[in-house]
Amino acid sequence: MAFMAPRPSARIVCTEKPIIVAGFLSTASGLGEAARICLDTLRTSNIQAHGIDLSEPLMQEGLRVRYEFAAGSRVSGPGTLILFVNPPLVPMALFHLGRRFIADKRIIGYWHWELPRLPHDWRNDAHYVHEVWVPSQFVASAVRASTRIPVSVLPHAIPLRPVSDMARYRPSGVKLFVLTVFNFRSGFTRKNPLAAVAAFQKAFGRDQEMYLLIKTMDGLAHPTEWLQLTTAIADAPNITLFDSVLPEPEISGLIDTADIVLSLHRSEGFGLIAAEAMMRGKPVVATNWSGSTDFLNSWNGCPVDYELVPAIDPTGSYHQPDQIWAEPQVEDAAKALRSLVDPGRRIALGARAAKHARELFGSSSYVATFSKLIKVDMSSIAKSG
Repeated sequence: MAFMAPRPSARIVCTEKPIIVAGFLSTASGLGEAARICLDTLRTSNIQAHGIDLSEPLMQEGLRVRYEFAAGSRVSGPGTLILFVNPPLVPMALFHLGRRFIADKRIIGYWHWELPRLPHDWRNDAHYVHEVWVPSQFVASAVRASTRIPVSVLPHAIPLRPVSDMARYRPSGVKLFVLTVFNFRSGFTRKNPLAAVAAFQKAFGRDQEMYLLIKTMDGLAHPTEWLQLTTAIADAPNITLFDSVLPEPEISGLIDTADIVLSLHRSEGFGLIAAEAMMRGKPVVATNWSGSTDFLNSWNGCPVDYELVPAIDPTGSYHQPDQIWAEPQVEDAAKALRSLVDPGRRIALGARAAKHARELFGSSSYVATFSKLIKVDMSSIAKSG
């Protein structure tokens, strides 16, 4: 497929419009959500943008979401194409879009990755885009360490959408509600829910006034990892595992209902759930490494100590033993959870989290950075690309 894919134009016509956002717009995944966030933020800021859903042609097997957008597949001629597709699917995406469509367009790859260097099979795909945008300094470092392509950081906007009332998921009598959210397709070992269970149990044991809800997606499609998680939980009376596809207002409603959001990941390219929790004024306990360190610190949250270990992933998704990722310290996470039993500390920390996150991830900040990046010197990009 790669040898058949059209290459981007060597000479770019210097116009930023029209803007087309192409990606997995109907897929329930991190990259799909990133593309939807970009398109929604531009549209609500009165910036005309079109969308192209690549879920079906790129054979994305993830669960589907309903999403309406102005189709951009027939917008030919000069413009800007932002491709929310990671290598090695970039050539397939361009092949689907076609030579005529991409001709004279400035092609920007928006990439996510969760280790310090890109995989070897990603590096050749840098030739199919003029530049790369990424959500964090961590991902920027990985791209710069592996390619010579221009890289810019555009953190995700985090919209404060209307939420559904999810109070029914908080058992009566609970004094502390801790929430962990992850998608099995995003990497069970990387998301590391077993550490979240261990930290919660070390902090509170079987105390039923303390409660952990583990909200997952696509668990039954991963029976081995599902068994590991259910075995770790065993008969704990204060831990519930809830596997379901929820619309975004309900996910946000769960975050609103929780007192704490817990993410003992081994690595994150960004950390959308942690960022939204902070936007909503919730204290976040998270591993102090990788993408989430751009916005989470000891002033606005509870960063958890870790040690760096080889990236060994039995599920295969991130198995690269020549690279490293973090092993969060369960005892330090348990200490952080115990410190947040105090409602006054939670309120103060949550207020600082919200203030910082809204400065970083509000739509005005996103559009300002987007506008600056979209109008950079095209000639330097064309030369580097």
